[in-house]
Amino acid sequence: MKKLLLNLLIMCVLPLYAISVTGRIIDKDGNGIENVSVVAGEHAVITNKSGFFILKNIKSSERVFIHKIGYKDIYIMPDRIGMQIIMEKNLIEVPGYKLIDEQSNFGKIETSDKLIIKNEDNSAANAAELLENNVEVKLKGSELLGSKRTVSIGGNKSKHTLVMLDGVALNMNGEDFDIASIPAAIIKEIEILPNNAGAIGGSGAIGGIVNIITREKLENDPAKTKKIYFSNSNNFKVGSFGLRKIQTQISVTAPIIQAYTTYSNAESDNNFEYYNKLKNTNEKRENNRSEIEDFTLMLNSKYKFLKAKYNLIYQDYYKELPSSINVLTLFDGCFKEGIISKQIVDLTFQKNNYQIQSKSFYNKDLSDYDNTHSSGYLYQANRTEFDKLGTSISTSYLWEKVIKLNLAGDYEKQEFHYKEKISSTPSQYKSLENYALRSSVNAKYSLFPVDYDFSWFGRYDMPQASDNVNFDSQYTNRFDYQLSYRNWFQIVLGGSLGNSYQLPSFYDLHWKEGSQAIGNPDLLPEKSSGWNIYYKFEIAQNFIKLSYQYNEVDNLIRWYRSMYYWKPGNIGSAEITNYQILSELYLINDVKLNFSWQRTFAINKSLNEAGEQSSHYNKNIIYTPTSLTNISLEIPIYNFTWKTSYNRTGRQWTTDDNIFPTVKAYQIFDSKIIYNFQKDKWSFSADFGINNLFNKEYEKSELIPKPKRNWSSGFNLDYKY
Repeated sequence: MKKLLLNLLIMCVLPLYAISVTGRIIDKDGNGIENVSVVAGEHAVITNKSGFFILKNIKSSERVFIHKIGYKDIYIMPDRIGMQIIMEKNLIEVPGYKLIDEQSNFGKIETSDKLIIKNEDNSAANAAELLENNVEVKLKGSELLGSKRTVSIGGNKSKHTLVMLDGVALNMNGEDFDIASIPAAIIKEIEILPNNAGAIGGSGAIGGIVNIITREKLENDPAKTKKIYFSNSNNFKVGSFGLRKIQTQISVTAPIIQAYTTYSNAESDNNFEYYNKLKNTNEKRENNRSEIEDFTLMLNSKYKFLKAKYNLIYQDYYKELPSSINVLTLFDGCFKEGIISKQIVDLTFQKNNYQIQSKSFYNKDLSDYDNTHSSGYLYQANRTEFDKLGTSISTSYLWEKVIKLNLAGDYEKQEFHYKEKISSTPSQYKSLENYALRSSVNAKYSLFPVDYDFSWFGRYDMPQASDNVNFDSQYTNRFDYQLSYRNWFQIVLGGSLGNSYQLPSFYDLHWKEGSQAIGNPDLLPEKSSGWNIYYKFEIAQNFIKLSYQYNEVDNLIRWYRSMYYWKPGNIGSAEITNYQILSELYLINDVKLNFSWQRTFAINKSLNEAGEQSSHYNKNIIYTPTSLTNISLEIPIYNFTWKTSYNRTGRQWTTDDNIFPTVKAYQIFDSKIIYNFQKDKWSFSADFGINNLFNKEYEKSELIPKPKRNWSSGFNLDYKY
């Protein structure tokens, strides 16, 4: 009898015990939702910008109410709250005005194995600057305005990273892509898919994919009754080496359609002091001026079941091109000028669980290179034009909100025009068409406390050249998986397995430069296969992620010296292994600490023409850093935020035999302070930053110096009504 009374007493008292509940509010795409009200009895909190909340000292019997305008309300008991809570949108339609829903799936790649970097930095000028402090990728090239910047993933070559814009590939076959040509003003977020993503993007994704998602500047408050919304943003920036930049953005949202446009003009002399180690003297690096104009236009519309999006990115540039310091006089007057244009039209019809999507695109890169004003004797002037156009149609079906099936067909045509202006080398015109069929299956299922996420991608490409160059059809596939255990903490296990390929570039196949170099039309596509695995532990806003990646690349295209000239050949192979640690910690008062480290082993497995091990077999691949480290600290103080970062890049070999000295390891400290103020319809921000704080002398590539300490400052003024 006493035991029965004791049990009844415990059952009555337990509901009165105070508990704390931690969770994260996300949308259907897994993105955190900010400023969500979470209420239990007399206790209430709102989620931070990542969607996290902590409810302290609530009764276990109190039902939790979760609310945000534009989303469906949720009532849930505390013991049923897992690590993540998904909120569904519930848009309110005002008579005479239909709100445009934010279609965050425009151009996104539906796979669990990816990193998402949101654009939260108003001071960033382009996509390269948004990726600057991320160890998942390695940026090559100078930080100076106008300099070409390419990106590599997991120790692979830059040309093995496929850069996409809203799911449309930007690289030309066999070439890397200048990611600094995409202005940051139009970027919403960047997706990074590591290792062998050819089944998703086609040729060029051996190292992985960097997918840039453009903004959709939509009104987010459905309680308003205005029919037209307007916003204007103006930015001005100055800095070292004569940097000057102005930028303006205008966004108009009206019934059915919304428009967003930006214009920017930037110029910089880019002349800086450096130490010439060949002469043992201090000199100024000159002939480095850049002028860039950017214009973008985005139109977004929704009418009943039809959604449409149009993107135009246009850039007009002039860039002087200084060479390495051992041949300065040969190229002291050379420059490159031209235009870059990218247009994408995306039409989506969606009703219930069915979706049909059509994408069409046209990209043009027209450039003139001129070296006839140099002090040297190797004069050259030419015009190069790349055109890339294509279309794709895909259809998908979502079954029971668990399995999504997708089937698609792609057509793409690339054209290459090359014309010498001062030599007798004949002009060239080459083209390549590609037809592709692709399919995917995505399965997401939750069986509390475990979430299951699986993806499979398959692709069949049929490239067809305009001349006697022939390529076999290529089949690629990729499998991703992710298992998530949800409690007051979260444990994630995941990985991927797949293969990829890359077609040779037009230069590799057809290049002719007098008697010095010649292309090879018999080249075979480069091929790779590999896998990766990762473990992630999350608690509240904090996480640590450990990953391992392995990749084998065959038929690497390498230029070598034959009896008469330089030419490319398929005599290369490599094994690339990566170990990686990522961590994000929130300390007291929203102080954020990030840490990332990557160790890379890139080993040359090249054979000679006879199929025997080359003299470089088992040597380190050149210009692949042995390690990358980043530590960053972000401290908010009232309306101010102080950011500081430490980046260390390990040594790099510069010769295939690994005998000559390497590019030394270097470490850079950067610091920036940002001020934000908002009142009514106005918001103002200002920033001041110092790069290379301790004036470090360093090189990213042999005999190409980088600037020492430099600064930049700017302000941004927004108005909305």
